[in-house]
Amino acid sequence: MPPKKGTKAYKEEYTYIHYGIHLDTLDVVSIWERRDGRLSLGDFSHYTMPGRDQRSEMIIVFRVGDVVSVPVGMDTGIALQRVTKLSDQKKAERAAKD
Repeated sequence: MPPKKGTKAYKEEYTYIHYGIHLDTLDVVSIWERRDGRLSLGDFSHYTMPGRDQRSEMIIVFRVGDVVSVPVGMDTGIALQRVTKLSDQKKAERAAKD
């Protein structure tokens, strides 16, 4: 049963899961988005700056690119496979350069 509108639980409800590739490590990470606009990666949370969209904020704050977003409650398998495959390709390209 979803929380009632106007309550704290409603504002803090997770609405999206964003899968992306960390630009430094090329690992797949998941960022959770709450209804109130807060983005969370592990123990770190960040409110979206006014005027910025979520994807820009993920790149600036968390250094995560190639983001695929899935609403909470939907099957995340295909999105996660797509991002994992892209991550493996980028790791191979980086290894070839070195």
